[in-house]
Amino acid sequence: FPSHDTHSFSDTSTGPFGSSLKLKKNIQSYKIDTSKLLKLNLVSFEYLNQYKPHSMGRDTFYGYIAEELADIGIEEPLTYDQDGSPKGINYWLIGVLALELAKEQEIRIATLERQIKQMMREDD
Repeated sequence: FPSHDTHSFSDTSTGPFGSSLKLKKNIQSYKIDTSKLLKLNLVSFEYLNQYKPHSMGRDTFYGYIAEELADIGIEEPLTYDQDGSPKGINYWLIGVLALELAKEQEIRIATLERQIKQMMREDD
């Protein structure tokens, strides 16, 4: 089972690559449609015997289906086979994308809290 496939990481703290500024170039802000993340369908599954990661010592796994991510337009974490079909998911990147959703929701919550406080003051 190759180390770059789903459920396997070379360094769980940074994903498969380093995070240092000195390792990067052409750095730009990146925006995604975070509402797509809310459409992800968490599933439990078992790998077919020929793909079963024997080193993990369990039968049931949890995650997403690569083709479903492609269908909803979440391309960033996908890996593809030689035919160009979705093959795997870089799960560490799902967490990075989900953090952007959490940040947007935090801003929305703060805005709603301000609006509620303002409405309560107007009622007094």
